[in-house]
Amino acid sequence: MSQQLKQNDFVQLEFTAKLKESNEVFDTSSEQTAKSSGIYNPKMPYGEYIICLGHKQILPKLEEKLVGKQVGNEYVFELKPEEAFGKKNAKLFKLIPLKFFTKDQVNPSPGLQVNIDGTLGTITTVTGGRVIVDFNHPFASKDVVYTVKVSRIIQNAAEKVKAFLRMKYDLKNSVVSIDDSTKAATVKVEKQLIDALTTEIKAEIEKELGNVVPEIKKLEFAAK
Repeated sequence: MSQQLKQNDFVQLEFTAKLKESNEVFDTSSEQTAKSSGIYNPKMPYGEYIICLGHKQILPKLEEKLVGKQVGNEYVFELKPEEAFGKKNAKLFKLIPLKFFTKDQVNPSPGLQVNIDGTLGTITTVTGGRVIVDFNHPFASKDVVYTVKVSRIIQNAAEKVKAFLRMKYDLKNSVVSIDDSTKAATVKVEKQLIDALTTEIKAEIEKELGNVVPEIKKLEFAAK
């Protein structure tokens, strides 16, 4: 019998996301699909997309739709803009002087993505000495379609911890072991990372981990 998905389940997903209007693929867990669609990124862990349902690691509406579905079945979900990346907000169109770009030897042109004060935007218009930049999400006001299959539910506590740390803190190469007697998880990472972890950061990570993997009562870090 197929397992039914519920909140707080760690699940491995296979998915492909497209813009409904153009059928353009903008995200996928499949390396082959990424390459054929021209969006391949060698840094992405294709085939290993694990999330914890209900913890906003994917679009909240998509998480909501997955709860109650069956492992092994493939589902197609159409999301309206307000369920996906929101509608365009006129207040997020900003008028910026051309000299702001030219002083850094940037030649602004429509469609160019720029990072201004840590916020990504897309140039829409260049006219005279002024540039209009759209700071809305690139897919704002777009209907999107997700094809999703949950290949398995993760049961192993060490795998859950590793998946949580990779998704939340981008710790891709950690080695996790569990002491069954104390319910303590030991995470081995590079020494330079250990040196950067303050007591406060460690406590915050341990608290967040306790919310998603309650069977773990203590978290320790050690150098590889």
